[in-house]
Amino acid sequence: MKLYGWLALLALTLAAQSAHATLYRWVDENGRTQYSDKPPVSAAPKGVSTLDSQGMVRKSPPQPETPEEAARRVKAQQDQLDQQRRDRALLQSFSNTKEIDLLRDRQIDAVNGAIQTNQSRRQGAQAKIDKLNKQIGSFNHAKKTPPDDMTAELAAAQKELADIDVDDQKKMNDIAAIRQRAEADKKRFLELQSAAH
Repeated sequence: MKLYGWLALLALTLAAQSAHATLYRWVDENGRTQYSDKPPVSAAPKGVSTLDSQGMVRKSPPQPETPEEAARRVKAQQDQLDQQRRDRALLQSFSNTKEIDLLRDRQIDAVNGAIQTNQSRRQGAQAKIDKLNKQIGSFNHAKKTPPDDMTAELAAAQKELADIDVDDQKKMNDIAAIRQRAEADKKRFLELQSAAH
């Protein structure tokens, strides 16, 4: 800061101390730091800082929001709206926690039905694999090369079996998620009911 600026700050600080007035600091449109016991008439591009009688900053101008902060703020607002929608749906859909349990059980029954269907498919695929392995074993025993379509059919049956196992694991995870969601819904439902009374 130039000597003139220091002298102006000193003079204004002394004046502010004697009159217990507030001191203001801002950067004008030309990029120069200005001090006064009165705020600027026109808005300062970077805002106005308020200084105490010691020349220490008491209040800084608000800093512009970074893109990350804006994204976090928008996400928090969206999360809040989503939670309010879920809360309304929970209160409109159920009158007590037993109804949440009934829905949970129906959803689990549906998934278990699909698992039972997979078990039937698994038995069929395994029977096909066993039959093809026996046929291929006969070719190998006779020191003959099994036909390509037979080995391709065996590979397809083995893949089907592996896919069924993957699907069964996914369905078990679905059941765990249904149970977890039901427990969370019951807890939230009781919280909302308690807050309403």
